[in-house]
Amino acid sequence: MKRLFPHPFLTLTLIVFWFLLVNQWKVGSLVMALILATVIPHLTSAWWPDRPRVKRPFGLAAYALLVLWDVIVANFQVARIVLFMPRDKIRSAWVTVPLDLRAPEAITLLAGTITMTPGTLTADMSACGRALLIHSLHAPDPDAVRDDIKARYESRPEKDFRMILPYALLFMIGCICAALILNLIRLFTAHTVTDRILTLDTMTVNALALVVLYGISAGTGLYLEAAILLALTGFVGTVAYCKYLLRGSIIE
Repeated sequence: MKRLFPHPFLTLTLIVFWFLLVNQWKVGSLVMALILATVIPHLTSAWWPDRPRVKRPFGLAAYALLVLWDVIVANFQVARIVLFMPRDKIRSAWVTVPLDLRAPEAITLLAGTITMTPGTLTADMSACGRALLIHSLHAPDPDAVRDDIKARYESRPEKDFRMILPYALLFMIGCICAALILNLIRLFTAHTVTDRILTLDTMTVNALALVVLYGISAGTGLYLEAAILLALTGFVGTVAYCKYLLRGSIIE
């Protein structure tokens, strides 16, 4: 059973998402969901990082709830700054956050958490991996922003970070693979050329996300450069297709 379903949680998640996508509770949908939920984990096994065991599920849930609450609060704060604060009173700033974390997974999750919270953005990491460069929308006191990030996120045990990222990668890779399969179905069932072009463009975006996720799991920035090239190629290709449909030629 373990060889057939190496990640039961991922399999169950794919089944649930498939039913949400097709919106049909039929035997055929169940069979298709089981096939995808069985095949996708095996097809993506080369991209899986270490397979962790959740030793502190309550710590993981507490961190997720903390981030969710901060995202909600930050949305209201950013809305107040954008809508009601005079432009000359906004104090945007670059903030350097020194890191005590050493694990790549922990640093990646910390950087993603900062970016996901409205009002802050992780822009860069030092070559030595000991500091993050953060842009804050409104930081009258940059030192306070730095101290808040370190106290609120980085101070959490590093093993909590190690547990979250691999499962997040598995979940995202599975969802993107399911999306690619749906793109293929749409590509062959589309009735117009325009629909096929839109489907190909969507497939490019999903493939781009898959390359980025593989780069994260491999711990290298090389795949990010490949993703940028893929994005440029997909954009140019979509524009060329559309121009050909509108004017009958690509180069005038």
